[in-house]
Amino acid sequence: MNSLVERVLSNVKNMDLLKDWEVELSQRPQKHRGYKLDAGNIVMGPVGLETDERIAHNIDISGSDIGIKLQNHKLFDQISLEKWGVFYQDRDSMPAKTFVAMMEKVLLSHDYQAKPMAMFPISGYNVELWREEIKDKLMRKGSSSVQVIILLIPGKNGRS
Repeated sequence: MNSLVERVLSNVKNMDLLKDWEVELSQRPQKHRGYKLDAGNIVMGPVGLETDERIAHNIDISGSDIGIKLQNHKLFDQISLEKWGVFYQDRDSMPAKTFVAMMEKVLLSHDYQAKPMAMFPISGYNVELWREEIKDKLMRKGSSSVQVIILLIPGKNGRS
């Protein structure tokens, strides 16, 4: 740590920036008393069909494998997904289909009630085109009850 501070302080540009920002660096670390708060429990669905008792996992005790412990439990309570969909660039149809298939598996593993996700390909990169397509689909008659939309936006070098 000291060598990092020394390097920063020995650079003229850094010193000018520190001066402009009215920041001082010290090579002597400060001590502060910290407190760890209890993270509590993640509460999932019922233990069985005939009970209101819930499955609970203590976050502090479970540690990094909590995802594995939760993956086969029903969620606490959820509304079913009736109207939802994904917008994606038409040339990204394979990643979009892969995403939808993965979502179906996740929903199934958590016993989450959902109708099939609607898929909306968009041809083009232009932000305005995306806006218009999304607006068009969401403003159609009967679309007022859409619950979720997911955008698979094209990234740099074709990465969504």
